[in-house]
Amino acid sequence: MKKTFTKKTLVAGIAAALMTLTATNVNAKETFIYGQNQQSLIVSTLNEDGKTLTPKWKYEYQYDTLGTMTEKKAYRWDAEQMT
Repeated sequence: MKKTFTKKTLVAGIAAALMTLTATNVNAKETFIYGQNQQSLIVSTLNEDGKTLTPKWKYEYQYDTLGTMTEKKAYRWDAEQMT
């Protein structure tokens, strides 16, 4: 019984370590940078060189005279056309 418990604990520990390493790796690749003003929000990712950005999404907002958002448009960056 003790061997079975030890094996299960070891396997669970290894699985937890792998999940943590995978999550850390994903977060390092997906560092998002947000640039926002009153009318738009641009979401970019930090490139591997740590110095340049690649745009991913752009959101444009329109408001009425009371300041309520009336329209929201979302755009996805096209890397091939650079638009």
